[in-house]
Amino acid sequence: MKKLCLFLLLFNLFLFSKEIKAQDSLKYAVKWNLPSLALKNISLEGEVGLTHKISFTLGANFSLPKSLPQLFQNYAADNSTDYNYGQYKYSGFSITPAIRFYTSKQAASLNGFYLGLFGRYYRYGMKIETPYDVTEIATFNTAYSSMGGGFYMGTQKRWKHFVMDWNILGIGWGVGSIMAKLSDSVFTQNDYTDIATSLKEDIPSATVTSGVDFVKFKHKLNLPMFKTGVTMGYAF
Repeated sequence: MKKLCLFLLLFNLFLFSKEIKAQDSLKYAVKWNLPSLALKNISLEGEVGLTHKISFTLGANFSLPKSLPQLFQNYAADNSTDYNYGQYKYSGFSITPAIRFYTSKQAASLNGFYLGLFGRYYRYGMKIETPYDVTEIATFNTAYSSMGGGFYMGTQKRWKHFVMDWNILGIGWGVGSIMAKLSDSVFTQNDYTDIATSLKEDIPSATVTSGVDFVKFKHKLNLPMFKTGVTMGYAF
């Protein structure tokens, strides 16, 4: 009986060690930012372990059409009463690759506190209707794109195959530009020339070009970048 009990104990220890080893060897994780759905964002992330302490992540965010933030609407309305800013909706996407360095001494992979470097490219678009003369409305197809990166930190907890990842704080800087194009059959070439001249006078630092049936506007706009959020998913 004693030999049988000893055998069962050793056998269970063997199975437990195999399970721990299997968990430690997990190299991949797929995660989803569920809270972002409340902001009409679909945010996904994949992670692959390069070594026991270093991993690479790739995130993708898709912003569904939504209204401009209320703070921006209030600010814009204070400076101009010609537009109903609440009617405008924007949408876009972003791609965020990153490298993580796990600092935890725990045996489990993809687990614990980490520091990291991230890069990001994003582009958002929106249509803006602007009164022109008395009877005409000019519709600009606008877009803002930016590329940059920064530093971030967070912590990831893994329970067997379930993972919860908290990007505590990330901050960086992006170099970008805002672009707009007007092309409408109701305008003549002279109209486009007049619009281009007006834009150059209002914003001298912008690049403005015009042709027979269009006018384009481009202006540099560099903004800070932030990386934060909570994702949950499955490791394998």
